Amino acid sequence: MAAHVRERAPNRPFVVLGESFSGPIAVEIAAADPRAVGLVLASSFARHPLPAQFAALTRLLDLRWLPKRIIATALMGSEATPELTARLRHVLAALPREVLQYRAREVLRVDKRDRLRGVACPVLCLQGRFDRLVNRRQVDEIVAAQPRCHVHWFDSSHMLLATRPEAAAKAINQFCEHMDE
Repeated sequence: MAAHVRERAPNRPFVVLGESFSGPIAVEIAAADPRAVGLVLASSFARHPLPAQFAALTRLLDLRWLPKRIIATALMGSEATPELTARLRHVLAALPREVLQYRAREVLRVDKRDRLRGVACPVLCLQGRFDRLVNRRQVDEIVAAQPRCHVHWFDSSHMLLATRPEAAAKAINQFCEHMDE
């Protein structure tokens, strides 16, 4: 995926943003592409957030078994509006079970802490205080690998870019404006 994204990146300096599963891809791009002048990780991680023992269970993963209300609450907390919940249902219904299983297996193999240590550009981490999937431990691992990382906390759940778009955009814009300082 990193190569796919890098091929489509602008041929000028850019800031790469990775949310959740795409955070490790963004780390890889920021570590390898000299055009990347900033890295933003939103509700993301450098190393998988779940115990590796769950890998065997990914073959059983089928979100159709779970009530959509539980999925929406896990991802959006109390900020799950009817419109966002409907969009989430639509996206999940369109994803084949095999894709979800593959992504779950792949995420349990991710460890980009060494690549994150090699990132030379400024790093911003956006994190929800009420995130049930990516927690303080993952943020602490990001900061341990990239001590210059600025962490911006939101009173939000996992899907903070969807539930707090204005506040997230403001934090990202401020980061971009002050990257050279």
